[in-house]
This record gives sequence, C-alpha cells and structure tokens, in this order.
Amino acid sequence: MTDAHQLSAFEPGCAMPLMTNCELEVLRHLATRTPTGQIAAAMHLTAHAVRAHVRVILRTLEVSRRGDAVRRARAAGLL
Repeated sequence: MTDAHQLSAFEPGCAMPLMTNCELEVLRHLATRTPTGQIAAAMHLTAHAVRAHVRVILRTLEVSRRGDAVRRARAAGLL
C-alpha cells in the first residue's frame, strides 16, 4: 500500500509541475550536461543563481540528482 507521503506529482491524472521559464531553460542545459559555470555564462547569471534554480528544479521534480531530473522531465513531457 502506498503511503500518502510517497505520492508523487507524477502519478497518472496529476497536473504537470509548474516551472518558470528560467528554470526550464536551466533544465534544458542540464539535459545537455552543461556545467554550472557554462550555464551561468550562457544565461547571464551567477553560478550561485544557477545552483539555486537547480535546487528548485530537483525539489519540483522530486529527485535528488540532475540526471534523474532530466529523465523525470522527459517522462513528464517538459523536455
């Protein structure tokens, strides 16, 4: 039996997670395995800001690693 705390936003019938345009752009960079510094330069952000966006993306997609975020985003149709 599934515990209520384990239910995911990615269950059938659930809405897709909402992300800002900036988060989606960072996510697209993550999909190409672009390092944080290069993402920051391409987006005219600081590396600190990119890492903050990555933390939000990971939390939103309910994962702990960048590669898992990319896989989850592809499965959800975000990429």
